[in-house]
Amino acid sequence: MSYNGSGTFNINSAGQPVVSGTVISSTAFNALTSDLATGLTTALTKDGQSTPTANITLGGYKITNLAAGTAAADAVRFDQLTSAGVPLITVAGTANAITGTITPSLTVYTTGGVFSFVVGSTNTAAVTLNIDGVGVKSVTRTGSVALVAGDMVTGQVVFVEYDGTRFQLLNGNSFTNLNVSGTLGVTGLTTLGVTGASFPGSTSGTAKIVAPAIAGTTTFTLPATTDTLVGKATTDTLTNKTLTSPVLDTAVTGTAVATQAQQETGTATDVLVTSGRQQFHPSAIKGWAVVTMSGGTPTLATNYNVTSIGDNGTGDFTITWATDFSTANYTLCGMSGDFASGSGAYYMDIASATTISAGAVRVNFKNNAGTNQDPPNRFSAMAAGDQ
Repeated sequence: MSYNGSGTFNINSAGQPVVSGTVISSTAFNALTSDLATGLTTALTKDGQSTPTANITLGGYKITNLAAGTAAADAVRFDQLTSAGVPLITVAGTANAITGTITPSLTVYTTGGVFSFVVGSTNTAAVTLNIDGVGVKSVTRTGSVALVAGDMVTGQVVFVEYDGTRFQLLNGNSFTNLNVSGTLGVTGLTTLGVTGASFPGSTSGTAKIVAPAIAGTTTFTLPATTDTLVGKATTDTLTNKTLTSPVLDTAVTGTAVATQAQQETGTATDVLVTSGRQQFHPSAIKGWAVVTMSGGTPTLATNYNVTSIGDNGTGDFTITWATDFSTANYTLCGMSGDFASGSGAYYMDIASATTISAGAVRVNFKNNAGTNQDPPNRFSAMAAGDQ
């Protein structure tokens, strides 16, 4: 009879219980010993001679004082589960074809299994991993995307998870199409790849590259001479920066451009001078003219800031300025000569104090005798002063 299926040991009842002073039959005794043998054989032995033949229910009780598991088929203690962490692979192989072992040895890859290892060499291309010879599997990121050079760097602790087909890298050194919601803070030097960084957004959005105050010189480099740094708004400002050999393809405006007043003062050293205002500097000639003579008639050959040459008679001319001087207090000089024969000297003077004004000046050319005389070939004049 032995156990009843619920853990109760039953002795064969034939001839039982025995009565003192009576003969115990061999049949009853043999049935008893047979039951005892069956019961002892069914029991687990503490020295490990017997093994269970079915699942054992502990009824809510614990197995205590258990030895630490060391083989794949061993039971593990609670402290092993809480302290061991993710299995660490001892790696070998090459940077792109990694092999490794763990303790206890792995016999099969299980979906969801997570492993870690210290990268031996920075990868230069796609990577594979083979643990304990179970099989070569690709190491990917973001699903099935193959790794690229530098995704795993020497000395980095990486985590991989088996998805049933491949090992997915959980903490690579670089990421493709990384989306960050909110503020991304980066400490230290940040290097953008060859393709650079893109800041997409709507026309109403704002993309910023903000540099903190850093001692010394800070450089933002565009790698090719054809690259362009574009500001969306017309009020974009580059402050306290030095441009080396810049090429400007649009009008320069604002406080960086010298005003007429700054040009007239002539002391500013931190502004640009444009062609339309350079003449306002005190050292600049404000107007000049080259006049040819033919038969006593003057013709304006070439000039700057001269509207016309008036002929008032022999050796008497009026120069009219296109842009007036601010007052009549400006300087004037001129020259002439007989270029044809190389003889005959002429000098120019202002006709009178009343014939010079902000907008025009009347001059006379005289010969050595002090008599008005037309220059035989040509004459020139120029003026400097405030406009």
